[in-house]
Amino acid sequence: MSRTILLLASVVSLATPCLGEGGARAEAVTVEELVRDLGDERFPVRVRASHELWTRGKEAAAALQAVAGSDSPEVAIRAAEVLRKIELGILPDSPPQVVRLVMQYDRASADERVGIVGELKKLRAWRQLLKIHELERDPETLVKIAPDNPFFPRLWSSHELSQRPS
Repeated sequence: MSRTILLLASVVSLATPCLGEGGARAEAVTVEELVRDLGDERFPVRVRASHELWTRGKEAAAALQAVAGSDSPEVAIRAAEVLRKIELGILPDSPPQVVRLVMQYDRASADERVGIVGELKKLRAWRQLLKIHELERDPETLVKIAPDNPFFPRLWSSHELSQRPS
C-alpha cells in the first residue's frame, strides 16, 4: 500500500510541472488575441474564443465593444452576443434555463416580458433580474415587471425613468 502511495505521489509530482506550464500558456492568452480568434477560419477556435471572452466578463467588454461593429459578420455577431451576455449578468455557469429566458427577454413584447420575469423569479435568477431592470428602457415595461418584486420598487424610485411626466 505504501509503495502504491509513493508511486502515485511520484507520478503526480512529475506531471504537475507539465500541467502548470499548459495552464500558464492558456492564461497567457490576451483578450486581444481572443478577439482576433473570433474571426478564425476554424470553428472550434471561434467557439473557444467566444467562451473564453465570456468567462473573462467585464475585462473583455471594451475589446468586444470595439469589434461589435466589425466588417466581418462572424466577429460582429459573436462579439455582440458575448457582450450582451456580460451586460445581462449571464455567467458561463448560469443554468441553461436562465440563459434561454434572459435571451428571450430581449426579443419579447412587454406582456411576454412579464411572464419571463415571473419564470426568472421562480428560478431565483436575482442577478439577471436586477440586470434586466437596470437595462430596461421602456417605462411601461418597468411598471409591469416591477410591482411584485421586492427588489424593484427601491430600484424603480432611483431609476432615471422614474422621472416620467405626470
